[in-house]
Amino acid sequence: MPERLLEPEYSPDDEVLRVNASGVVRFRDRVLRLSVALKGLRVAVRPKPDTDGVYEFWYAHHRVARLDLKTTKP
Repeated sequence: MPERLLEPEYSPDDEVLRVNASGVVRFRDRVLRLSVALKGLRVAVRPKPDTDGVYEFWYAHHRVARLDLKTTKP
């Protein structure tokens, strides 16, 4: 096993965020806890194509979270 994973490459259309040391990202005035396993790594944020206001968070090809801006408050 490598000591550190290679950074995945994301599409230019993706919004890319870095996960902080607590496993958290900030997106559109919201705080989303992903996982401390992702600390320091970059994740991609993609709008869900068929649902307005819903975003999915991806590490490489794994979806790690989903955020509905209509139901979560800042």
